[in-house]
Amino acid sequence: MSGLDAGLAALRNAIRSRRLAAHSLAVIVGGEFVAEEYWQPYRQGMRQMVFSVSKTLTATAIGFGQAEGLWDIDDDVLRHFPSYAGSWARRNAAGVRIRDLLTMSTGHTVDTMEVMRAQPEADWVRVFFDIPFECEPGSHFLYNSGASFVLSALVQCRTGLTLREYLQPRLFAPLGISGVPWESNVRGINYGASGARLNVRELALLGQLFLDGGCWQGRQVLPAGWAGQASARQVPTPLSADAEASCGYGFQMWRGSLGSYRLDGRYEQLSVVLPDANAVIAVTAGTPDRHPLLDAIIETLAPALLGGEASEPAQPVAQLDAGPEVPLPFTSQPSPDWSVPFAGVCRLGRNQLGVQQVELRLAADREGRADGVSIVLRGPNATETFTASFTGWQQGETRFWPYEEMDSVRFFARAGWQDARTLLVYCQVVDSPFARIWSFRLNGQALEVLARLDNGFWQDRWEIRAEDSTIA
Repeated sequence: MSGLDAGLAALRNAIRSRRLAAHSLAVIVGGEFVAEEYWQPYRQGMRQMVFSVSKTLTATAIGFGQAEGLWDIDDDVLRHFPSYAGSWARRNAAGVRIRDLLTMSTGHTVDTMEVMRAQPEADWVRVFFDIPFECEPGSHFLYNSGASFVLSALVQCRTGLTLREYLQPRLFAPLGISGVPWESNVRGINYGASGARLNVRELALLGQLFLDGGCWQGRQVLPAGWAGQASARQVPTPLSADAEASCGYGFQMWRGSLGSYRLDGRYEQLSVVLPDANAVIAVTAGTPDRHPLLDAIIETLAPALLGGEASEPAQPVAQLDAGPEVPLPFTSQPSPDWSVPFAGVCRLGRNQLGVQQVELRLAADREGRADGVSIVLRGPNATETFTASFTGWQQGETRFWPYEEMDSVRFFARAGWQDARTLLVYCQVVDSPFARIWSFRLNGQALEVLARLDNGFWQDRWEIRAEDSTIA
């Protein structure tokens, strides 16, 4: 077994044994794709929210703008926002450079994005500059997504183009990438800190571009020297609780162990560059903790690519006939309680989804036993129906979605029995790392419903419960 094969086997074992929610994997070695894998229901070409990977794209736009003479990264950033001259923002933010935004060392002591999002209609650039800069700019690292938004606003202010429009001919088109979705705030400015959607191959190609010093197929795509500056340790990151977050920060890019650096989005949307192995490892995922999948990569596949041995022994991996799946909340199929009809209508209290009523019906096979479910969601202005099978994934779409990054989302649903009187319907939202789980439980003559979102964006989990229900 080659080092690559052993490393891949060890990584798959770690993903399976630790029940990590990996969605896709792509590996490039020597400029060639050598591995690609998808966990059902994810498939090749599916793009999903990559969160703070967007920050690296935003920083790249700043590199292009500097090369084109639009700014210098050592400029005072307010020089490029003249409408704030003479204001409190001008006095408060004196001396803050574009470089300080790139390195998350603005001098703030809070993540300004949280303040921005609490005021969706406000001028977020003004909000950013109005928040007190309590430390000397450039003096310390604080992860500050608001800084990335201001970089996006800078691009739009100086070019008249959104960040996405500006990057399309300069970055995306040379790599053969087109139509990248990128969400904006209410004023039409791409978030910068997040909002872009990419697939795992695109993530890998971006990592390869940096690995090759910004060159692509013999052409210098990134400004000369930018890839090296952006991926270098520009500021320390004293976050000792997380080894992979303690190796320093570049221009909206993290340094890591083993000489690596990475594009890094929440819930582990990663493109890990290993210069010493001439390799890139890209993944999309939905892990709730900081870096369990990255840790598994560093422990298994990365050492194998560097010529060492993976720390987790490579054992044969049990595969389903159709390939591996994301971890499901039901690991077995206990016999349901068929003594009562498992169907009904539940009215819900006020909730983030805007769903007022849920109706559940079992779908019967030829022998009269249920082989799936049908669920109807009703709100004040919409009704949606989707189905879920006990044996495979079924596609659906919903507009009952609590986050502004996507107003309509695709999902794939599976159903299973948690116990004889509890039915779970698992909906993997494939444009994102998120999964929505509906739980229906028979309790006497009542049908109880509970919905939750795992890996929620601004809060880790929300729940909605039935106020009252009836059994059909």
